[in-house]
Amino acid sequence: MIAGIGIDIVEIGKMRAAVRRRDERFLRKLFTQQEIEYCHRCRDPAPRLAAKFAAKEAVLKAFKVGWTHGVKWTEVEVFVDEDGSPRVALQGILKHIAEERKVHNILLSLTHSGSYAIAYATLLI
Repeated sequence: MIAGIGIDIVEIGKMRAAVRRRDERFLRKLFTQQEIEYCHRCRDPAPRLAAKFAAKEAVLKAFKVGWTHGVKWTEVEVFVDEDGSPRVALQGILKHIAEERKVHNILLSLTHSGSYAIAYATLLI
């Protein structure tokens, strides 16, 4: 059964500019070390960083909690599983909320092309 859905879109150029303007602390605030390393293995990390950022927003929208509940950006980790599918790992407050709501799976779809990255998240109970 579907418990929530969320979608988000991010301008890749804005992500690229934000990364250039700020230092490594900015990246560590938004992304886990594994996410940063994965994206920086690519020639242009900006599209993947933007997609991961959109995914984090989509997941929060699906949970309907927002960032005001004390959730940190790094509590939502986006990674690729062995078959190449995007997956989400939750930590901290958000993991506790997922357990309370009996969310057992989060389906995630990501895409980036041209100027935009989009993410769609579905919570299953």
